[in-house]
Amino acid sequence: MSGKKPESVLRNLLQIAAVAAVSFIFFFFIVPNEPGRGGAIAVCAVGGVIAMRACWSLSRYAWFWITFAIIFVIQGCLIFVIPWPPERFPGIILVPIGFADFAFVYGVVKLVQRLRGRGA
Repeated sequence: MSGKKPESVLRNLLQIAAVAAVSFIFFFFIVPNEPGRGGAIAVCAVGGVIAMRACWSLSRYAWFWITFAIIFVIQGCLIFVIPWPPERFPGIILVPIGFADFAFVYGVVKLVQRLRGRGA
């Protein structure tokens, strides 16, 4: 038998699924000639997934999932409201946006945790 724990295998599969979902989102917006918007969605999705992974110990609480759902809906709406240029952004330009998105999502989750007074 392999020496891996079942939870680590599940974690690896979830990470692969997250990357596949982000890739799908990006290519979904490249096809209709909106690579700028696709890149922004991909960066927000990656920032959110990394923040979710950083707070994974709180995933047993319902407020954790509700918070992430609300954050992703708000970010999705903002991306569709903001006009994006038709050309693709270079990756190096999106790195600070990705860091800012991670910090925002992580901060909101920690704020909700503090307000709830529960969690790790």
